[in-house]
Amino acid sequence: MSLYSEKLAHLKKEIALESIKRKKKKKKFTSNQQIMIAFINGVTNEAIFNNLDKNVILKKGDSNKGFVHIIESHYGKGNRGEITMFDLLNFDLYLQRALKLSSVGVSNINLDVYQYIKGINNYKIVLKKYDEKNLVVTFYKVD
Repeated sequence: MSLYSEKLAHLKKEIALESIKRKKKKKKFTSNQQIMIAFINGVTNEAIFNNLDKNVILKKGDSNKGFVHIIESHYGKGNRGEITMFDLLNFDLYLQRALKLSSVGVSNINLDVYQYIKGINNYKIVLKKYDEKNLVVTFYKVD
């Protein structure tokens, strides 16, 4: 089993347990969380969020970019740029509240980099222009 498959299976279990907790409390996932869950569970091929008057698209990608990269490199305890299940499910909120960086913290001028700070946690969201109305995303927590 590949690293991606192992971590994805763990993520799906976490989401299933969270779903059970929420059913008991009669608390539902938001529509954007449901979009992310459908993508994680393989129901859809990409997660699309409307933000910044554009579509922000999370695609599967590979070990270097996209969802596979996020899961392999950043999801779980002890990973560089460690993110949790809740970070993934609330990604759209982080993006809505993030501030665009102009040059500090931006290593590639062809990418739009946003920063979101929540308490002591600092996240970077990296968007690459796909076409006029669509952006592709990756994101991680800054150590």
